[in-house]
Amino acid sequence: MTATKGRRYPATVMRRARDLRAAGWSIAAISDLIEREHGTRPACQTVLRWVDPEGSARRDERARVRLRQQRASSGTYRFRLAGRADSAEYQAAFIRALRARGASITSIAITCDLLLDGDWTRERVITVLRGGTPHHLRRQS
Repeated sequence: MTATKGRRYPATVMRRARDLRAAGWSIAAISDLIEREHGTRPACQTVLRWVDPEGSARRDERARVRLRQQRASSGTYRFRLAGRADSAEYQAAFIRALRARGASITSIAITCDLLLDGDWTRERVITVLRGGTPHHLRRQS
């Protein structure tokens, strides 16, 4: 079998698959027949792409949407801000970002206590959200 560059199967095989599908053959039966005739079995997904390119494009788009939704909800969000994590500006921006994403004051305090230096309480988070500076980062004069 001679296939064109980038293809394992020539266009004639794809046309035959479309004709067989139009005649009522199942995808698996078409795949079996191509294997018997050409010695290589195409995956059922490949045959499906040949016989229903529009449906295949719709399936591909649905898969891309699912992947985007999965990535968005998988917790892969990363907070990015130039500067050092121990700076007051960084910590305040981090706290505001958590609040903007719907985190409660308590959950922000717990998160900060785990990830940032210092003893974070609800009161400290509220102070930062109101524009104050975390007391352990205030400059000593």
